[in-house]
Amino acid sequence: EMCRAASGRYFGGDEIEIDYRKLTSGYLKTFYYDAIPVLDSNSNPSDKATAEAQQMLLQKIRQVDGVHVYEGDARRRRKEGLSQKMVDVKLAVDMLTHSFRGNMDRASLLTSDLDFKPLIDALNDDGLYVTLWHPRGKTNEELLAAADARQALDVRRLYAWASDDFRKRHSFPSESYDFFDPYRSYGTKRRDWIDQEHGACQLWESGESRTLVVAPNEKHPSRVLIISSSDLDKLRLFADDIHQLQLPEL
Repeated sequence: EMCRAASGRYFGGDEIEIDYRKLTSGYLKTFYYDAIPVLDSNSNPSDKATAEAQQMLLQKIRQVDGVHVYEGDARRRRKEGLSQKMVDVKLAVDMLTHSFRGNMDRASLLTSDLDFKPLIDALNDDGLYVTLWHPRGKTNEELLAAADARQALDVRRLYAWASDDFRKRHSFPSESYDFFDPYRSYGTKRRDWIDQEHGACQLWESGESRTLVVAPNEKHPSRVLIISSSDLDKLRLFADDIHQLQLPEL
């Protein structure tokens, strides 16, 4: 869902292709759980297409070193549509089993589902250090509080995990922090303004590149925030989505 939303907002609907080697980098083992639609004589074409696409994706993920794929199934219910079965329980049992056996003392869980809070609580009681990867702004506070550490997923992370082919097709704003230099030039200054939350802001232009510079403030007292992009619309979206900063019209 996050990939589809980001693709529509930033990349003209071209869905982000995740490179699972990038996603799993730094982990000794990764466990991926999914539910494939159960097909029978009453299955509709949509279910068949979904099942085929998911099977192709899972086969691709299985080829990544250190990754193990576990499948439940998805059955169609009259009101809920496709409903997953056996996936959440399998994930919880596996995490508890690995913790009990001493196979890991640190683990990361990627979810926004509050149903996993009792699992995280149990892992904490067992001495495991749990990092929660979660969608930014769409995760229950109780779930966030249960984890030892939290990593918010947003379009920056999704683009970092995107395949090289996708990144070649689509540009994306770059973001960095640098020491404050009041005399530094980033090209031709196009706008100066004061943002109520962030303070002094500047928009510069150099060739095809636009650069947004945010002066030191309470959050970053000694460094400036620098966001650059060749696409002004993406620069606006990024500044708003990630930093809640609106660019004025030129």
